[in-house]
Amino acid sequence: MAQFSRAMRRWRLLRILGVSLGLAWLAVLGAFAYASANSRPAPSTIVSTAALAVIAGACFLYAWRDPGA
Repeated sequence: MAQFSRAMRRWRLLRILGVSLGLAWLAVLGAFAYASANSRPAPSTIVSTAALAVIAGACFLYAWRDPGA
């Protein structure tokens, strides 16, 4: 258990959460892309997909930001 505790101390919790949130948003984005490939999407769907891509990108940028900043 002590080895696991030491490993957990080295991980940055916010980075892990940022990556997992970004992956979740990318999964939803993939579902949008799959659904729009099989049907004719409405303009509102395209706008919401673009907004979702920006949110997922922000999560990844937060996760891999410069730790010294």
